[in-house]
Amino acid sequence: MTPTTPFISGRAQNIMIWWGLIFMFIFGFSLWLLLCMAPPPPPLSPTEVAAFYLQKNLKIKLGAVVTSYASAFLVPYMVVIGVQMMRLEKASRSGPCCNSRAGR
Repeated sequence: MTPTTPFISGRAQNIMIWWGLIFMFIFGFSLWLLLCMAPPPPPLSPTEVAAFYLQKNLKIKLGAVVTSYASAFLVPYMVVIGVQMMRLEKASRSGPCCNSRAGR
């Protein structure tokens, strides 16, 4: 592997990008499940607040589980972004921003 050759093939990068986009949609949907639920009004007693959350128990749990799994599947998307950033940095060795922050 030469310094200009990416260590992930173009086909694998395309698959990883589509994988990431699909899971971004799933992540957004699961956040919607979690965030579309408004908090209970302030004047409720503690037992009424507990009843409120018991009523929405399944929605909260489903949203939390799907969000946590979907966020883990966004890692391949970030890997492709990192590979492309490395490729761009190698292509422009005189980039003042990247080189000055890296201590070069």
